[in-house]
Amino acid sequence: MRRAGFLFFFGLIFSTNAVSTETNIAAKNCEVFVDGVVAYYGAYSNPFLTFFIKTLNYRLDGEITEVGFHSRQFGYDADSVSHHGRWIDVKATSFINSKDYWTIKLIGRFQYEGAFYVKTSKGTVYWHGPLDVPNFPVTSSLFDYLIEREPENCRLDSHGCAISTRDDALSYFNSDRCY
Repeated sequence: MRRAGFLFFFGLIFSTNAVSTETNIAAKNCEVFVDGVVAYYGAYSNPFLTFFIKTLNYRLDGEITEVGFHSRQFGYDADSVSHHGRWIDVKATSFINSKDYWTIKLIGRFQYEGAFYVKTSKGTVYWHGPLDVPNFPVTSSLFDYLIEREPENCRLDSHGCAISTRDDALSYFNSDRCY
């Protein structure tokens, strides 16, 4: 029941007049989850976030064809009116040629809402989203929190510098406690 709203929301996003061969499933058995997140400053002091995504491939119904973050940017103007961008898929890259570990990079000072996904060769899309709202909020406060938590010598895009989603403040990225 917790995921009913999540599935309904994504049903609306993907509903079109075209015939779709995809089957959308909420990842409730740890098929995909966020393992950790790191914040860092790149070239010219541009802030970035890297999400480390774990897939349990034996729980999927086929080979992985794509991993990503279905999201849109959002923000507020001077009158506190919300503005949203269009929905896009930010595709993940394999972490050191792994078949079950992935990275997704986002610009750290933008705000996003979205959900993580895995697509398989059988046409199934497994969605990893929060339990209580339709999408994960990824805000500049997350970036600030991560920068404050990281050791001084860890200002790099490195798995070793990532803060685990076992951290209470990040547990909403891994509410099923998958490890």
